[in-house]
Amino acid sequence: MNKLLFFNAIASLFLLLGPTPAKSQPDWSRLDLSGPQAKIKACSAPEFFLGMQIGIPFSAGAAYNADWEEVLQAIYAPEHFENLFGTLGGELMAGNPSGLNTPWISLDGHIRPMVGLQAGVKIRGCFEIRNAVQYYRATWAGGFPVTVVPVEPGPVKSAEGMIEARAEGIVLESGFSIMPGGKNVQPYVSGGIRANIVVEQGSDIHLSGVKIPAAIKPANTAVSPYFGAGIRANILERWYLSAGASVGKVAGRRYLGALEFVAGLRF
Repeated sequence: MNKLLFFNAIASLFLLLGPTPAKSQPDWSRLDLSGPQAKIKACSAPEFFLGMQIGIPFSAGAAYNADWEEVLQAIYAPEHFENLFGTLGGELMAGNPSGLNTPWISLDGHIRPMVGLQAGVKIRGCFEIRNAVQYYRATWAGGFPVTVVPVEPGPVKSAEGMIEARAEGIVLESGFSIMPGGKNVQPYVSGGIRANIVVEQGSDIHLSGVKIPAAIKPANTAVSPYFGAGIRANILERWYLSAGASVGKVAGRRYLGALEFVAGLRF
């Protein structure tokens, strides 16, 4: 009897309290999946970019040391030596009369501004993959002493020979850049792999008006890493400008610094 009265009392208490409302929760069927309460966060869509790139290498480090053997082989080749003998009026001796010559002839190099295209895609907020292709043209020049022993009795003469070399090629880059922070103005660091592909090169020796083809090749095809840094500015709605500097091999021989400027479109 006591148990029956206890259960009746408990039942009456629940009837008096009424139904307890459930804890408020969002109705997931009515929420925007990309909204702040979404269970699945939306990822930003990839952003592509394409621009014209201009590179200005610092040519001070583009010197090349031509081997004396390469020069002597060209000068003393039978088809050229006889012509030089008649033009100079005597026997030709390349180098200083004392014979104290360095094992090479230093050629000063000059690399013209490189023009090309840059393209890539931004796949995360501050990370992008970039590729570039540029055309380069480089020249080298340097002189060397020549001694002429005349056929007829007389004083020994001195002259100067000139070496001129040239190369054309393509620079291919594939790498990445990181742009931490910023919206309209963004600093960036970049890096990747650079391939220098020689398309054409040649060299000549000029001596007393005689032009002699040579086999001196200051440029070569090579693959090497590159690194860079700079600033990008987003202008208007889709356009961007960037300016920076990079370090990598140009013409395949030495690491050179270069200024880089890009103007392009984001889409």
